Amino acid sequence: MDMMTIQERIQAAWDTGDPLALHREVERLAAEGHSQQALEDALEALLLTVRKAGASDASEETINGVWDRLTGWCHAARHIEA
Repeated sequence: MDMMTIQERIQAAWDTGDPLALHREVERLAAEGHSQQALEDALEALLLTVRKAGASDASEETINGVWDRLTGWCHAARHIEA
């Protein structure tokens, strides 16, 4: 079993440089039973870290896109159920 925290897993997905990796990791975490709040907290921490590093608009859009899927601000077929 992976002993990384939710935040570490989300950061590791982000660090791949593949925008879809973040989507897939949040989908996996939700499927494993992590709460929406825990996932939102981890995404917020990632967003703050990325902003401190001087995030581009595209970077923020990628993170916010995952967040939108998590909170249901998307087409129902794209919603990540947590």
